[in-house]
Amino acid sequence: MSDENEPPKSSHSLFSAFAGLALLFAVAGGVWYFVMVKPAETVAQSAMARVERFLGGLMGGQGTITRDDSSSVLKVTDVGEIALMEFEIKVSKDMVHEQVALAVLTSKKRLRMDGKFKVKVGYDITGGLSVGYDEEGRAFIQGLKGPEILSAEMVSVKTVEDTSGLWNKVNKKDRDALVNQLRLQAIRDIKEGGMLEQMSGLMEQNMKAMLGVEDILVREESVLP
Repeated sequence: MSDENEPPKSSHSLFSAFAGLALLFAVAGGVWYFVMVKPAETVAQSAMARVERFLGGLMGGQGTITRDDSSSVLKVTDVGEIALMEFEIKVSKDMVHEQVALAVLTSKKRLRMDGKFKVKVGYDITGGLSVGYDEEGRAFIQGLKGPEILSAEMVSVKTVEDTSGLWNKVNKKDRDALVNQLRLQAIRDIKEGGMLEQMSGLMEQNMKAMLGVEDILVREESVLP
């Protein structure tokens, strides 16, 4: 005769199955964490460390680099620009101006200069920069617009020819205008030489390598509110 206080065998079996299932889930969860999640977190942390060193080196100690709550997102703030390349370029320009009086008298002035400029190319990131992996695991860079000319500093200028006309003399305004044309020519030479496109490709290639991805999503919108 069975004891009325003894649980039914079916109920005991159900409890055993539930306990075994819970244990299975616990073991599977532990395996998933140490086999999948933990290595992924380690990879993300390692990638972010490489990105942080890379950007920190570019900024030369300026700006602020912080990690979000997630180790897979890194933000750069309090910095205006990142200069990545510097070119020293030589350019030449001349100016010829001729005036005619009484249909027969002419006065011609000529000015020619050679200039050397140091041109810096990089990124304007006044709106902040964010690098990492989004919720779907895709690598991204936010706040990165196309590269641009950051500055064109004159290193030296040499007057090759300075010839005044009979009544139209070469003056300071002419010289200043020609120096400005030299600077603009140096900027045009860098742009037309494909340097900006080259920098854009190099930046994307470096970020892909550090983040360990074959594709990266670039968003131009500002990171800062």
